[in-house]
Order: sequence, then C-alpha cells, then structure tokens
Amino acid sequence: MLLDGKPLPQTRYGLMRKDVAEVFGIPAAVASGWAVEADLSGWARRCYEMTLSLIRTDARHWQSRPVGNICLTSLLYFEKAEISVMLGACRT
Repeated sequence: MLLDGKPLPQTRYGLMRKDVAEVFGIPAAVASGWAVEADLSGWARRCYEMTLSLIRTDARHWQSRPVGNICLTSLLYFEKAEISVMLGACRT
C-alpha cells in the first residue's frame, strides 16, 4: 500500500478473501486480501491518496490507479493508527 506514493512496508498480502474468489469465479483469488498496521503518528493529519503496488511471481511490478483516499484525523489517545480498508469486489 502506498499513501501519496510513499510505501507502507507493513502491508500484508495473501489474506483469505473467499468472497472475491466467488464473485470473480477465480479460485486462486481466495488469497487476494491485504491489510496494513502502521505507525502513522509522525504523519500529518490530512488526506492521502491510496494506491496498491505488488511484485508478481514473475518479478514484474504492478501498481494500481488511485483506489481512494485515507484521511487521518486527530489522534488524541493513540500513538498508532490502524488502517483497514476493504475494497468490495464488484462485477461490471
């Protein structure tokens, strides 16, 4: 995951997403989920453009178009913020 082009190295990929595999009819897509737990205490409290990036098994690099914005608000009681975004699968 990248916020304004800056990678968050704590991104985990390969989480189970049975719903994605079912919607797209691709059994291998079951392991397409991802999650981030990052220390954002030093980040400015504003909105950041979110993109996704990954390295394929054949070593080729892929990066998404912007998939949304993450807006950090004032964290009064927390030193760490957890970003959890679920992108719903849809068929067009």
